[in-house]
Amino acid sequence: MVRGLLLALSGLALTVLSASCGGGDDNTAAAASPSQQATAASGSGTPAAGAPGIIPGPASRYSLLHDDLGKGFLTDIKGTYVLTIDNYSGITKLFPSKQEGAALLTKWGYLGGYETAVTPEGGDVGVLQGAFVIKMEVHLFKDPAGAKDFYAYELQKVNPQAQPVKTDTVGDESSTNKLTAGKVGNSTVDQAIHQLVFRRSNLVAIVLTIGAEPFMKSDSVVALGKMIDEKALGKRLAPTPTPTSNFTPPSALTAAAKTPTAAGQTQAATQTPTPAGR
Repeated sequence: MVRGLLLALSGLALTVLSASCGGGDDNTAAAASPSQQATAASGSGTPAAGAPGIIPGPASRYSLLHDDLGKGFLTDIKGTYVLTIDNYSGITKLFPSKQEGAALLTKWGYLGGYETAVTPEGGDVGVLQGAFVIKMEVHLFKDPAGAKDFYAYELQKVNPQAQPVKTDTVGDESSTNKLTAGKVGNSTVDQAIHQLVFRRSNLVAIVLTIGAEPFMKSDSVVALGKMIDEKALGKRLAPTPTPTSNFTPPSALTAAAKTPTAAGQTQAATQTPTPAGR
C-alpha cells in the first residue's frame, strides 16, 4: 500500500511531534537491540483470560487519536480499516498472494489489526511549513511468538533503498528506517519518509511520518511509537475509537485503487514508495 500499512501516515500543536523540533540525528546504523519484554494487561477473547504479558484487543485501542496528537489534523476516514486475516492478506502488498498471506497470518495466530492515517489541516502547504502526514498500523497476535515472527517478516520486506536509522528502542524490539522519495505535492522539495516497526509482547505496530526533507527527523516517528507503546502498557488512556463509515474494508481491488486525500492535499503527497515497499 502506500498502504497496508502500512499501513502508512505534523505536529501543529504538539511540540513532541513537531517536524521542526530538531534533535535526533539520522545517523544510519543497525536496528536497536530488544529490551525486556513487557508485562501488560491480561488478555481477552481468543487468548486465555489472565494470560501473562498478553495485550488485549481490539487493536484499535492502541492507535493514536486526536486526543493524543492535538489539534491541526484531519483523519483519513477512507484510509481507516479494521483488519482481519481475510481483508489484510488481500489488500496488503506485504505478501506474495492473498492465499500465502492468509496462511502465514493464521500460522502466526493473527487476532486482528487497525489501520488509520491523519493529515495536517494545511495539506501540502502545511507540510512545506514543517507539518507531516502520519500513518499507523497496529496488529495483535495470540502470543508474543507469533508477533515476533510477523515482526521479523516485516523487516525482511523493508525497501532496500531505505536507510536504517539508530534511535531509542521502542517496545521489546524496534527498527527505524528512512527513505527519501518523491516531492511534496507539486513542489520541488524532497519528501522524506520515516518508518518505525516495533513489537511489544503480542503487539506489532508500524508508524510512518511523511514530510518535507528539510524538516524531518527520526524523533517524530519514534515519539509516536512510544505513545502507542504507552497505551499497550496501560500508561496512557486507550479508548476504542468510534467506528467510521469505512468500518468494514472494501475488496482488495477497491482498496488498491484508493489513496488518502485531504482538503488542500494532492495525491502526489501520499503515492510514493514506503520503506516497507508496500
